[in-house]
Amino acid sequence: MDKLKAKEMFRLHNVPTPPYYVATRADLHDLEEVHGSFGFPAIVKPRREGSSVGLAKVGNVAELADAIERALAFDEHALVERFVKATEVHVGVLDGRVLGAIEVVPGTDSTTTARSTRRG
Repeated sequence: MDKLKAKEMFRLHNVPTPPYYVATRADLHDLEEVHGSFGFPAIVKPRREGSSVGLAKVGNVAELADAIERALAFDEHALVERFVKATEVHVGVLDGRVLGAIEVVPGTDSTTTARSTRRG
C-alpha cells in the first residue's frame, strides 16, 4: 500500500489525517532542519509497506534518525507522521463488501492481539 498516495487522497476528499512529511536518505544529513518544529512524538514508516512493517514511534531526533534508517531499508521514502493517540481498527473488504473489523491492541511483550469490534 502506498501510504503517501493514501494520505493525498484523504486530503483531496477532506478526510482528516495527521500532518506528515516524506524523508529520504539525503534528509538524514540535515534531519534537525528537515524535522524543524514538527514536534514529537512522531511515527516513522516506509512509504509502501504493510501497516506495521518498519513502523516506529520516536520521541527525539536521535530516535528519528534511527527509525528513518530502518524505514529506508524497506523503501526509498519514509513517511514521518505526527503521532495521534487513537484506537487502530482494520477493516476487511472483498469485492466492495465489508467482511468485518478488528481492533488492534498492541501487547507489552512484542505481541499484538486483535479483537472483534462487533458489539452486541
